Amino acid sequence: MNNRDVMAQPLLRSYVMAAHPPATTYPSLPGRWVGDTAWPSPSVTPIAYALRGAPVLVRSPQHTGVDAGRFRPDGNDADLPPNQREEDARSACFEFEVPGETWVLGRPRVRLRLTSHSPRGQVIARVCDVAADCSSTLVTRGALNLSARYGSDQAVSWKPGSTEDVVFDLTAIGYAFPPGHRIRLSLSSAYWPWIWPQPGSTVGFALDPAASSLELPVRARESDPGITFEEPEQSGPLGVTSPATLDEPRPERLVARDVARGEWRVEVDPRQDGTRVHPDGLECTEDALDTYTIDESDPLSARTRSTRSIRLHRPELPWDARVETRSELSCDAWEFITSNELIRKDGNEVVFHRTWERRIPRTADWSPGGGMGNPEEHGADR
Repeated sequence: MNNRDVMAQPLLRSYVMAAHPPATTYPSLPGRWVGDTAWPSPSVTPIAYALRGAPVLVRSPQHTGVDAGRFRPDGNDADLPPNQREEDARSACFEFEVPGETWVLGRPRVRLRLTSHSPRGQVIARVCDVAADCSSTLVTRGALNLSARYGSDQAVSWKPGSTEDVVFDLTAIGYAFPPGHRIRLSLSSAYWPWIWPQPGSTVGFALDPAASSLELPVRARESDPGITFEEPEQSGPLGVTSPATLDEPRPERLVARDVARGEWRVEVDPRQDGTRVHPDGLECTEDALDTYTIDESDPLSARTRSTRSIRLHRPELPWDARVETRSELSCDAWEFITSNELIRKDGNEVVFHRTWERRIPRTADWSPGGGMGNPEEHGADR
């Protein structure tokens, strides 16, 4: 394609996914390409859906969010969010009929009138596609730190008992809701482990649906058959092999509940591929496990633990280098408490060992923009 051909293409090309049942992995997602000459697009019209109904208390259990999926999917079998019915049951839900196929392209927005009796808290919004069999597919989501409701550059505590209107955007999406399905807006006051809960957030908030709405960027149903792409290119395999093992692999994502203690635990295996043998004989063995734990009624019980190990080994040489790490994060009402351990081994002999602890003051802000940070990377007070 020459430069003249490129300039003849639409300035913005977007993919609008077709409706699909909930699953934690897909071989492919059908849909269609659309082209726009500008953004905001003249083909996209914001449509407001009034929530309606009597005021409702939104007080989600702290483990709401265990079915959120991975923050940054890597293509593993358990990365994507499963059926959202259980998450919806822990949220306040509002539904809208889909009389005709509705294409959404852009960032949905929610306008909510809230009353909170806590100076700090968070509100999470999810838009789901509900099929005739009542399965719920996550389409998009977003969150707002209530202390950042005036902008991410300032932290303003909520005056307990006061009522305010808040507005925030959800993640951009291209999705086609088919006729006969329902659009569901689910609102919750917790979303662990994507968002670290704030002190006092167990009280939740009261929502006034009569003064609240969901705004969807609805696009004209016009696909562009002229948008095509060549087959992707990739390099050939490197000749790395993975020896077979008799050990049963850990689940990629395990959600466990301790009924007696009211504790929920999410274990995530990032799938580091075990042992890999390179063409030059180098053996590289990696292992990792991330654990997120919370009491369903106590935001201060949130804690995480990450373990990592790596071994570089050459059987033909006296070379066996190993590194093992452990990092834990917990909190109280004023600080985050981090605990770390680093072990360096030559074979089975420990040649370096260090442990340390840090205390980090809790602040009212999350990641830039007041949105969702990455629980797999850091422990900001999101």
